[in-house]
Amino acid sequence: MELSVIQQIKKQVNASCNNGGKVQYMETIHKILQDTWHRFRLNNINPSGRPTAIIDKVDISEGSLGKKITFSETVAYTLFRAVLMDDQATFNDVFRWAKKNIQRKNVQQIYDWQRKKWINMPDQFKDHLFSWRYTPNIAGSGVGGIVWVDPKLYNGDIVWRSGLESAPDSEQIIAFSLLVADKKWGNNSIQYRNEALNILTDIWKCIKEFPGFIDNFNYGLSSKWFTYPNGKWDLSITKDDTLFLKSNQNIKAESSSGFGLNMDSLDLSHKSGLVFRGRGTETIKEKLQYTLQEKGGHYIIIHDTSGNKLISKKKIKFSDNWKDYKVNFNQESFQSGHWVDGKFTKTPYNNFQWDKIDKVIFHSNMANSSVEIDDIFFIENNKFLLSNDLSYPYVNSSYYHPAFYKTFAKVDKAHDWESMISSAYYTYKTSSQATMHDADKQPYQGDGTLIPDWVSISKEGAITDFRLSEVANLPDYVAGWESYRIIFEMSLDYLLTDNPKAQEMLSGKMYQFYKNTLSQKGFINAGYGINKWPVENFGLNVERFGMNGAYLSLFLVNKDQKMSSLMVNNILKYYHEDGLFGDDAEEYFEQHWAWFGLWIYLTDAKELRELLCNQ
Repeated sequence: MELSVIQQIKKQVNASCNNGGKVQYMETIHKILQDTWHRFRLNNINPSGRPTAIIDKVDISEGSLGKKITFSETVAYTLFRAVLMDDQATFNDVFRWAKKNIQRKNVQQIYDWQRKKWINMPDQFKDHLFSWRYTPNIAGSGVGGIVWVDPKLYNGDIVWRSGLESAPDSEQIIAFSLLVADKKWGNNSIQYRNEALNILTDIWKCIKEFPGFIDNFNYGLSSKWFTYPNGKWDLSITKDDTLFLKSNQNIKAESSSGFGLNMDSLDLSHKSGLVFRGRGTETIKEKLQYTLQEKGGHYIIIHDTSGNKLISKKKIKFSDNWKDYKVNFNQESFQSGHWVDGKFTKTPYNNFQWDKIDKVIFHSNMANSSVEIDDIFFIENNKFLLSNDLSYPYVNSSYYHPAFYKTFAKVDKAHDWESMISSAYYTYKTSSQATMHDADKQPYQGDGTLIPDWVSISKEGAITDFRLSEVANLPDYVAGWESYRIIFEMSLDYLLTDNPKAQEMLSGKMYQFYKNTLSQKGFINAGYGINKWPVENFGLNVERFGMNGAYLSLFLVNKDQKMSSLMVNNILKYYHEDGLFGDDAEEYFEQHWAWFGLWIYLTDAKELRELLCNQ
């Protein structure tokens, strides 16, 4: 009996798992990508160009029950697939529909849910961003569009109906797809590059700066502090409700020259400086001034992990306005070198690795003194990509797309897109080390392996529990329905830009965890607690073929042919001959991600990389 195409592929995959060799069936995988794309166009793109997602099962607009809705994410994924498949006609149809119907500057009217009437688009939303959800048959009117819940009339029971707000992950994918289209097809009836630039400009509404703490109390605090050079200080570090660095214990300096903080290879390459900020009481002021001014002040010494040192050119001496005292990270403030027998020897400043800081030391002559310290040390300004355009301090780390930012920087020169690369990896790293809590307040401690789906940012810039976790049923202690996309995004970043930050995160604890899991169980769950334990609810304690697409990219960039072959098999076992993964054609989210996984496996993103190199 002649084997079917899929049976042949599975046979080849199984054979490859035995010898670790990469399977030789790329033409057939290419056909699967074509067939699934053809099936998606027929099933999920209306003649108008509207790409559809899931069927509404909760009657979002009191008229949309049983009808297909559209997300800005639906548009984004469809455009990305269309440009990768070189399908310009579909790309143009979908973009034209989205521009007219969900790009907010072009939407004439929206449905005000509280007032139960159609109103003109409020001025504050007339931008190039996209409403995140389009709903058909609003209030039984036969007209589809955007539902808005006015936050000034906030009601937690109905806010979930609102679809007007931006979801910046989608805008970034749309903008990137437009730029790739420009490289492939040039401008025709759609000015791809100009459309992308308009979107990129307005995405910065979703990017906000917060103070960036040296230590945001995620792990091992007291053990990270030390005295210099002999370690005899009795330094007690505690937390308070605002997560400031705080010690209100006496520091007993016995022939010691200073104190320092281990930084654990912290990336400060995107930081502008170190800020000292005090609590503001007169007593503390006087004691700090006595310590840091009358005793001669402190030098700041910064070590990188390779042993290079930067030393501040001047001692810190706080004046009356010491509450906001900043030392900039530049050659005007620091010199590179070391002291030997009282003599300073300079070394090349450019050798210093700002992305791998080992420790920061505050060096003075404080022997035989006892002082009280109650102040704050933090690094100036972290940028965070928020999950919304309303300045709510909520972050979904999978909304970052570091693979795109070098391309964005070449087009949008008015904004510092390259700094967002560091912002993305800072957010990935710090949130993976955070402690999150479930509904029963039980802690889930991350160890740098898995990245939580959602977090909040405190006003001081610290990663904290997601405030809407229980209300929105979006758990922050799991790496699941959202964060698996980060694996694909980092993998694409590495393949397109050779980013060492991507390689570092993908080749460490994350890779070992998923490799061990796949080796032991034969599959990987859809998600886990950030403490790496299985999660029984939220549909995460099972295998899902869409998430396998992201896991495949992880093994691909680690050149693990055996695990890659196993994961290809774990995707293809769900594939049907008619161009569908799984049994539910409406499971659009997983359909896309299985496709992306096979695409990156087939191509290594080489054609895309070559195209962008000519940007």
